[in-house]
Amino acid sequence: MTAIPSLFFLDEFVERNGLIVMVGLAIFTALIGLMMRKYLRDWNVWCSQQRRKSTAELETEALQHPHQPVYGDSETYFDEWASQFLSKGQVRELKLKYRPEPASEDNLLFPD
Repeated sequence: MTAIPSLFFLDEFVERNGLIVMVGLAIFTALIGLMMRKYLRDWNVWCSQQRRKSTAELETEALQHPHQPVYGDSETYFDEWASQFLSKGQVRELKLKYRPEPASEDNLLFPD
Protein backbone atom coordinates (compact mmCIF):
# COMPACT_ATOMS: atom_id res chain seq x y z
CA MET A 1 0.00 0.00 0.00
CA THR A 2 2.90 2.37 0.59
CA ALA A 3 4.16 1.82 -2.95
CA ILE A 4 1.01 3.26 -4.52
CA PRO A 5 1.48 6.83 -3.21
CA SER A 6 5.06 6.82 -4.45
CA LEU A 7 3.84 5.74 -7.89
CA PHE A 8 1.32 8.57 -7.87
CA PHE A 9 4.14 10.97 -7.05
CA LEU A 10 6.20 9.59 -9.93
CA ASP A 11 3.24 9.88 -12.30
CA GLU A 12 2.64 13.46 -11.19
CA PHE A 13 6.33 14.31 -11.64
CA VAL A 14 6.35 12.90 -15.16
CA GLU A 15 3.21 14.81 -16.09
CA ARG A 16 4.63 18.07 -14.77
CA ASN A 17 8.29 17.76 -15.68
CA GLY A 18 8.33 15.06 -18.33
CA LEU A 19 8.46 17.48 -21.22
CA ILE A 20 11.32 19.40 -19.61
CA VAL A 21 13.28 16.20 -19.02
CA MET A 22 12.60 15.00 -22.56
CA VAL A 23 13.73 18.30 -24.09
CA GLY A 24 16.82 18.35 -21.85
CA LEU A 25 17.81 14.84 -22.92
CA ALA A 26 17.22 15.75 -26.57
CA ILE A 27 19.46 18.82 -26.28
CA PHE A 28 22.15 16.82 -24.45
CA THR A 29 22.08 14.12 -27.14
CA ALA A 30 22.19 16.73 -29.90
CA LEU A 31 25.24 18.41 -28.33
CA ILE A 32 27.07 15.09 -28.13
CA GLY A 33 26.14 14.37 -31.75
CA LEU A 34 27.41 17.76 -32.93
CA MET A 35 30.65 17.32 -31.00
CA MET A 36 31.22 13.87 -32.48
CA ARG A 37 30.41 15.18 -35.96
CA LYS A 38 33.11 17.84 -35.58
CA TYR A 39 35.72 15.34 -34.37
CA LEU A 40 34.82 12.86 -37.11
CA ARG A 41 35.21 15.60 -39.72
CA ASP A 42 38.62 16.56 -38.28
CA TRP A 43 39.67 12.89 -38.31
CA ASN A 44 38.60 12.49 -41.94
CA VAL A 45 40.53 15.62 -42.96
CA TRP A 46 43.66 14.30 -41.22
CA CYS A 47 43.26 10.86 -42.84
CA SER A 48 42.89 12.33 -46.32
CA GLN A 49 45.97 14.51 -45.77
CA GLN A 50 47.97 11.44 -44.71
CA ARG A 51 46.76 9.44 -47.73
CA ARG A 52 47.97 12.16 -50.10
CA LYS A 53 51.51 12.13 -48.68
CA SER A 54 54.20 10.02 -50.25
CA THR A 55 56.12 7.39 -48.31
CA ALA A 56 59.17 9.64 -48.23
CA GLU A 57 57.14 12.52 -46.78
CA LEU A 58 55.67 10.26 -44.11
CA GLU A 59 59.12 8.92 -43.22
CA THR A 60 60.57 12.44 -43.00
CA GLU A 61 57.67 13.56 -40.84
CA ALA A 62 58.14 10.57 -38.52
CA LEU A 63 61.87 11.17 -38.19
CA GLN A 64 61.30 14.84 -37.35
CA HIS A 65 58.80 13.99 -34.62
CA PRO A 66 60.07 15.09 -31.18
CA HIS A 67 59.44 11.70 -29.56
CA GLN A 68 62.14 9.48 -31.01
CA PRO A 69 63.39 6.24 -29.49
CA VAL A 70 66.44 6.65 -27.29
CA TYR A 71 68.96 3.85 -27.12
CA GLY A 72 70.53 3.37 -23.72
CA ASP A 73 71.77 0.57 -21.56
CA SER A 74 68.44 -1.23 -21.83
CA GLU A 75 68.61 -1.88 -25.56
CA THR A 76 67.80 -5.52 -24.99
CA TYR A 77 64.23 -4.59 -24.10
CA PHE A 78 63.85 -2.85 -27.43
CA ASP A 79 65.40 -5.81 -29.22
CA GLU A 80 63.03 -8.23 -27.53
CA TRP A 81 60.06 -6.03 -28.35
CA ALA A 82 61.14 -5.51 -31.98
CA SER A 83 61.76 -9.25 -32.39
CA GLN A 84 58.02 -9.78 -32.13
CA PHE A 85 57.54 -8.00 -35.44
CA LEU A 86 60.89 -8.22 -37.25
CA SER A 87 63.40 -10.93 -37.96
CA LYS A 88 66.80 -10.86 -36.26
CA GLY A 89 68.40 -9.51 -39.43
CA GLN A 90 65.83 -6.74 -39.71
CA VAL A 91 66.42 -5.74 -36.07
CA ARG A 92 70.15 -5.61 -36.78
CA GLU A 93 69.57 -3.43 -39.87
CA LEU A 94 67.27 -1.16 -37.87
CA LYS A 95 69.90 -0.70 -35.17
CA LEU A 96 72.62 -0.04 -37.74
CA LYS A 97 70.48 2.52 -39.54
CA TYR A 98 69.19 4.53 -36.55
CA ARG A 99 71.90 4.06 -33.91
CA PRO A 100 73.39 7.46 -32.91
CA GLU A 101 76.95 6.16 -32.44
CA PRO A 102 78.66 3.95 -34.98
CA ALA A 103 77.50 0.38 -34.54
CA SER A 104 79.84 -2.51 -34.90
CA GLU A 105 79.05 -6.18 -35.16
CA ASP A 106 80.43 -6.64 -31.61
CA ASN A 107 77.73 -4.73 -29.77
CA LEU A 108 74.68 -6.05 -31.62
CA LEU A 109 72.38 -8.40 -29.76
CA PHE A 110 72.00 -10.95 -32.55
CA PRO A 111 75.40 -11.87 -33.96
CA ASP A 112 75.54 -14.37 -36.79
